[in-house]
Amino acid sequence: MEGNTVAGKGHMNPFYYDGELVNTEWGMEFTIWLRFDENLKIIEQIDWMEYDPATLENTIKRCKENGFEAIPEWLDLTKKY
Repeated sequence: MEGNTVAGKGHMNPFYYDGELVNTEWGMEFTIWLRFDENLKIIEQIDWMEYDPATLENTIKRCKENGFEAIPEWLDLTKKY
């Protein structure tokens, strides 16, 4: 922590992405930087994530098929389920 900036580092737990379990032994590390205003509200967030190759390949495939602006169905928060 320095001034109004905080950095954190960690390891992601296994998770499901597009129906597939992502659980790798070699990585999945992350670093996050948060910058706060005078009211302690986050005004900037920068994330570095080490994803496994299958997740990245799936993301690239989805973007090529649907465009980069398309929101994955599982992430579209405007839908009512």
